[in-house]
Amino acid sequence: MTAGVTVTVRNCDGCADLIASDIRLDDSDFPNFDIIARISNIGDLRAETGTRVSFYDGDPDAGGILLGTVTTENPLNPGDCEDVRLGLAVMGTHLGPELRVTSSGKAPGYPAIAQDDVHNHIYVAWAEGGGSGWREDVLCYGIHTVYTSQHLGNGFNLFYKKFRYDPVSDTLSQVIPPTEDFPAGQIAVTTDGGTYQKTDLALDSEGNVHIVWHDDGGEVLHVRLSGADGSVLVPAARVSPESLASPSVATDSTDNVHIVCLKGQDIFYKKLDRDGTALTRDTVLTARADSPGIIVDPEGNPVIAWADRRDGQREIYLTMLNGTSGDRLISDVRVSDDGNAESGWRWPAMAAGSDGVIHFAWRDRRDGTWQIWYRQTKIMRAGNYTVSLRVTDNTGQTSPASSLTLNIGGNQPPAALFGYSGQMTADALITFDASASSDPDGHDLTDAWDFDGDGNSDETGSVVSRAFPAGDPAVTLTVTDDRNLTGTVSVALHIVSPGTAPQADFDITAGRECRTGRRGRTASPGRDR
Repeated sequence: MTAGVTVTVRNCDGCADLIASDIRLDDSDFPNFDIIARISNIGDLRAETGTRVSFYDGDPDAGGILLGTVTTENPLNPGDCEDVRLGLAVMGTHLGPELRVTSSGKAPGYPAIAQDDVHNHIYVAWAEGGGSGWREDVLCYGIHTVYTSQHLGNGFNLFYKKFRYDPVSDTLSQVIPPTEDFPAGQIAVTTDGGTYQKTDLALDSEGNVHIVWHDDGGEVLHVRLSGADGSVLVPAARVSPESLASPSVATDSTDNVHIVCLKGQDIFYKKLDRDGTALTRDTVLTARADSPGIIVDPEGNPVIAWADRRDGQREIYLTMLNGTSGDRLISDVRVSDDGNAESGWRWPAMAAGSDGVIHFAWRDRRDGTWQIWYRQTKIMRAGNYTVSLRVTDNTGQTSPASSLTLNIGGNQPPAALFGYSGQMTADALITFDASASSDPDGHDLTDAWDFDGDGNSDETGSVVSRAFPAGDPAVTLTVTDDRNLTGTVSVALHIVSPGTAPQADFDITAGRECRTGRRGRTASPGRDR
């Protein structure tokens, strides 16, 4: 992966010739890191203290994104130089201040946000009046709304409506025509009169609508509707037999559906295809979480944000998962920096554009009333970056661009690998050995075993033993490095009842093809190799 960072220096004191060189990286505090550049005066005039150095992702003359600006701390006489340092963070570099969106006395909540790449607009929608259970999403120039209503007379049900906005006339028009039963043109998603909480929706590439919600029975459900007429394309079905709440949904470029929910105070993630078939195992991320939200980056990797009190106050955090395996790609990153324990960060909503910028909207009480706030954060994943610098003085003269490839946060996820040996007979102990797992960076790993397929750890340790009843249990090993990146491998066993057939001892290694390097500790992996 490559990205350009252009540094433009504008001198405020004349035509001193300034150049940038010696670009280097300090990622000793990963996921925080600094890009350092040396600014040198090779001219005949003095450059005063406070010369501005602006860092861009890409060429600023071709739409490059401003990452931040620093200033020199000393005057630069001819022949002098100074190192300037811009602090960034993987997945958490703020591109601007927090902006207050609303000034309402009606307790706005449930924000939704979307980016229109064509017109370079950001849309934010929210609920007002202190109610709950409904949410609006604005995507490009179509408005898709899901909400609860007592229209059917048997309690609250979930409804969907679609409008279209004409930017020329600044008017809304209804897309789905009214009927005798539904004169407002709404579509009944549910009809049983239950209580519905925290709904969310996302569009796929064909304009069809994926809606998720949780009901008063603790079930999270997903349905796919036609974006043209609201007809049901995939009937409502439970996302998981688990008791879940607060769902959020996003789709990727291949129309797969990514859903995140709360499981108690943990975060539950699942990936479905467009027809509702599971594509990944259930993934549970341990966190003191509240109000999770999800988007998918252009590479198909889900980005999850939530509210969390780990620092003693409610703040926003995010992480990124591998869109194929569900493993973590980065450690948790704190996004918010309000520092006010009473601010109550709530309902983080996100949108991501093709420029790699995440747009956040959330509910916040820092000013004494609940309001909607907004901020931008730049996605900067670990990897190789081509960093280029260009220095421009106030006469408009520029130095030739210099560039260097830097590896930012070179930590890579570990590879899970385990062996198991014993007899495939009910109630016989089977030994599982994770010592063949590896980390390409040489870090020590911790091992967690899931023996019942519920996504939770049942045992920890490099070597463990377990007996099973007859059946086909799935065994999953998750290894975690010291930067909280994970690797996972699963295998299904076939356990028979005693006396069913002679069972030979066996010794098998699961996940061998995933091995990518040596582990921080050395142990015998169950059989000679």
